[in-house]
Amino acid sequence: MAFIRPLSKLLGTTFYNVAHEMTGINSALSYTIKHALVGEYPNYSIDYSHTMIARGDLPAARNPSVVIDQNGIASFSWENNSGLGTAAGTNRSILVVFCPHQNRATIFYQDLYDAT
Repeated sequence: MAFIRPLSKLLGTTFYNVAHEMTGINSALSYTIKHALVGEYPNYSIDYSHTMIARGDLPAARNPSVVIDQNGIASFSWENNSGLGTAAGTNRSILVVFCPHQNRATIFYQDLYDAT
């Protein structure tokens, strides 16, 4: 699947702990097929709003947003959710930007406390 391929190394790690009797990448593929694949054969597509790049006990980012300025610079932000479930100020964030037209992904790793 085109969405999974450029993210395979990341997904193999971020889905590893929830994979039962399969690899992390197979777990990610299974999740994507079950929750994000839309349409009917042969016209399948992915609803990216239903994809996940990581699974586990940590809650998702609260109110994530992106703003692109006039120079094309993207700024990502979210509310600090420390103390919600297992979330803590020492957690690390992962940001994935995926371009389906080029089948390319860019992955950014950043400390949560560095986020704006």
